[in-house]
Amino acid sequence: MNSTTLNALAAHIEATTGTKPTKDVVFSAAILALQSAGMDLAQAFDAVLGAGRFEHFAGSLHDALNAA
Repeated sequence: MNSTTLNALAAHIEATTGTKPTKDVVFSAAILALQSAGMDLAQAFDAVLGAGRFEHFAGSLHDALNAA
């Protein structure tokens, strides 16, 4: 997903809520929209944040949880 699309989503969120969204909110909304359209979580995550990012995130989360 490119920055133009994400910026448009951010503008839409701001227009409908009256609050400027953080990057996390925009990324989460984009991932949720793609999931609602039929993508699984890993596909949606990678589509928004870049190829391989879901596996990296999941691996980091797994390592952090096992270290605790």
